[in-house]
Amino acid sequence: MQHNSQILSIIIPTKNEEKFIMKCLDSIKRAEITGLKIEMIIVDNGSCDLTREIANKYSAKIIEKKGGTIAHLRNLGAKEAKGEFLAFIDADCIITKNIFVDALRYFNNPEIAAVGARPGIPNKSTWVQKTWAYQRNENGVQQVYWLSSSNFIVRKSVFFEFDGFNEDLITCEDYDLGVRICSKYKLISDENIRSIHLREPATVKDFFLKEIWRGKSNLLGFLSHKFQWQELPSIIMPFFSIGLIISFPFLFYNSYYEVLFLGCFLFFFIPFLMIFKKQKFNLPINTYIKLYFLAIVYLLARAFSMLLGIYEGILKLIKKDI
Repeated sequence: MQHNSQILSIIIPTKNEEKFIMKCLDSIKRAEITGLKIEMIIVDNGSCDLTREIANKYSAKIIEKKGGTIAHLRNLGAKEAKGEFLAFIDADCIITKNIFVDALRYFNNPEIAAVGARPGIPNKSTWVQKTWAYQRNENGVQQVYWLSSSNFIVRKSVFFEFDGFNEDLITCEDYDLGVRICSKYKLISDENIRSIHLREPATVKDFFLKEIWRGKSNLLGFLSHKFQWQELPSIIMPFFSIGLIISFPFLFYNSYYEVLFLGCFLFFFIPFLMIFKKQKFNLPINTYIKLYFLAIVYLLARAFSMLLGIYEGILKLIKKDI
């Protein structure tokens, strides 16, 4: 299959991104696009800074849509796109020069629906960013069951075959779409198809708050698509943590020390399993200690996020009944 004279539509959702949008668009402008026509679509969610003015300088098409989830913004951009391929890039990301050329080679295989990779970290990164990158990165080329929507290149026909992103999800919309697409096609992660996330959490506090946000639609997403065994731990672990946190005072007060000890052991053992599920014993010991600490923070954040999601869901039901 030849990609000559074909259009690649790049869709970027924005809201008050003046700090990053120029770097993002500059990286797109520098990208290798031999034999391709590039269409840039900015879907702006009511920015009150210079985001739209900056985007105008790059001849990007701007769609203004205030309100709605980021999934809704991405879907709007896809509906306006003229390209056969859709590239979803976040405004706080910069891309590598050969990302599009490397990505489109995979589409010679009709079984492959989408390609991408987990975003990398900035050159000047903190210990939090460097450490958690070991847990998030997927090296080499491998078939996966989801791809990050911050760096996601997909056939337009397949995207609409599966009705795009689930607009009811605040987060986890990329995981949900990936699971649905994988029921029929292949998704490929290639470390060369890389973007850099400029706003990757830099401190423990930022990391904790970001993971609370990232897990906001975890349970709803799990219930929205076909059951996946590999997704089950991400649901069970937060629920287990919630149960332990809630029952801790009761167990301690009533002297159920054996149950309390077992619960605490499992709580601190789960992060250990999280780390060594992906990591081999080839990192310095201090890196493993940092990874273990961040895994505990991650688990607590996702538990808090789950509680918050349940609370908000109950509030919606109450308001609906009223």
